[in-house]
Amino acid sequence: MNHTIDIILISDAKCDDLMKLTMGAVRSATPHRVIVLESNLDVEYEGATTLHPEVPFNYNRYLNIGARYCESDYIFFGNNDILFEEGWDRTLIAAMRKHKIRSASPLCPNTHPKHYEITRNSGVIIGYEVYKLFCGWAFLWERSLYEQIGKMDESFTFWCSDNVVVEQLKCLGEKHMLVTSSVVDHIGGGSRTLIGLEDNLYKRYTKDELDTFNQRFDQKITMNDEDFPKAKFLK
Repeated sequence: MNHTIDIILISDAKCDDLMKLTMGAVRSATPHRVIVLESNLDVEYEGATTLHPEVPFNYNRYLNIGARYCESDYIFFGNNDILFEEGWDRTLIAAMRKHKIRSASPLCPNTHPKHYEITRNSGVIIGYEVYKLFCGWAFLWERSLYEQIGKMDESFTFWCSDNVVVEQLKCLGEKHMLVTSSVVDHIGGGSRTLIGLEDNLYKRYTKDELDTFNQRFDQKITMNDEDFPKAKFLK
């Protein structure tokens, strides 16, 4: 599996704890090539290519920057607060090839059983539900899919970055699936990038983004909806 996947991680190591989160993700990603988009200019990661973007933070923009450095057949896009379990890559790619689907997310052993009653090794589930099936903290694309899309929509800075990518998949008629035999633990804590923001910036990165998404795509998601659980995790 070596060099089959390039892994892109988004990190903002404002403190030692956040840096350790990213280091854990990098170490668990072996043997794949890891590219970290790190906002802290003073931080570099052993075992990874560390990039310090010279543009303001925007989740999908950072993913797009990382994708420019990718050379493998598959590109993994993820948060820094994840841990890869052994065999996650083999089972994820095998399912994608079997079902001829170019976009897939692995199961989180905490989030999926707790919030959705979805357990390990319970098959694949095809669909677009954000957080439940399309997991913005961890998804794998065939490189050909990324090249076809061109780049991920950068209209949203933080919240709804995953929602808008789902809309891009829908526009292409591309399916997405959750593969429950592939496990990547979303341990949480990376979203502390919001901590310390002034109230107006916090609102801009969260509620305002959601309002814009609803208006643009004629949806009615609210911060308290079961289909928008990320609001609960960030409170």
